Amino acid sequence: MKSCVWVSKNGRVSEADGIQPRDALLFATGTATSEDLLLQQRIAAEQNIRLIRSRLAEATRR
Repeated sequence: MKSCVWVSKNGRVSEADGIQPRDALLFATGTATSEDLLLQQRIAAEQNIRLIRSRLAEATRR
């Protein structure tokens, strides 16, 4: 997937080219697919769960 920059001017969205006005809203598409994003979120959630469980186990041992 190609990354490109989009601009929103006066409620109309188009691909940005050249100089844009100061009040234009610029945004870019990512290079990651939705599956990649979901996988990253799942991995982060699993890491957080492991961290919480280990800290809970350590706290209950005291």
